[in-house]
Amino acid sequence: MGLIRTRAEDWRLAAEVVESDKVRWAVGSFKSYKSADSDFIFPILFQEELDLIIGRLTRILRACLALNYIISNMEISEGSVHPQGKGKLHFSQ
Repeated sequence: MGLIRTRAEDWRLAAEVVESDKVRWAVGSFKSYKSADSDFIFPILFQEELDLIIGRLTRILRACLALNYIISNMEISEGSVHPQGKGKLHFSQ
């Protein structure tokens, strides 16, 4: 995969569209006790520990938008998540 060039406008638009309060709303709209999907993450984990991840999650979503990147189901299914105590998750490939 080569270097992806973005414009300042791409990042400005991403920052305008993806705001932490909108991310909070979106995560809050998840059905809490829904079973884990192919990403092995239960929605309740996001909701209960959102304060720990909101900054990083917002930046990841902004980067995805600015870079025109959409994660595929294949990429999701190859990774796994391992809970490691309260507030800690370990992601591995």
